[in-house]
Amino acid sequence: MTFYNPDFELYDNVGRTTEQIHAYNTNSPTNDDVHRWAASDAHDFARTAPQLSSGHSIRDWADHLETAQSVPELHTVTEAVLVDDGSALDMLSNILHMTAEWCDSNQEPEAARSYRKAADDLDQLRQRLAHLRTQHLAHFYTRQPSATEQHRPTPPPPPQPAPAPRRSR
Repeated sequence: MTFYNPDFELYDNVGRTTEQIHAYNTNSPTNDDVHRWAASDAHDFARTAPQLSSGHSIRDWADHLETAQSVPELHTVTEAVLVDDGSALDMLSNILHMTAEWCDSNQEPEAARSYRKAADDLDQLRQRLAHLRTQHLAHFYTRQPSATEQHRPTPPPPPQPAPAPRRSR
């Protein structure tokens, strides 16, 4: 199987993690590989991203998502909004935890439990979304090229240099 990304690294077992050894044995990339590839592939797109964390500018990130044209660019936005510290989900989780603490300190234990459960559910969702993003990237970087990609004309090889003229004696 040929990987979509030419940077795929095969691993030996010396100094490697279990995930890297498994990746070698199954001929698949690691989670770190697909995230590194996405960051590299979306480098120019990420430079144009909103400068504030998504927790402060979710609308800007939603607008930026509309300009994404590839899976790595989509990954850049979803990472900022769903996973990063300071992301929209992280900020919402913090607000729910703070609300639970406020309810506790104001003798509303039932409401505090409900807010705490909502915050815990949101944290679990954030973990599932991080896993989903990694699976999406892994699929993108290991998929087989589509029929249109397989039949793209290849550029002609560069012209061969003309042989040097032979000297006659």
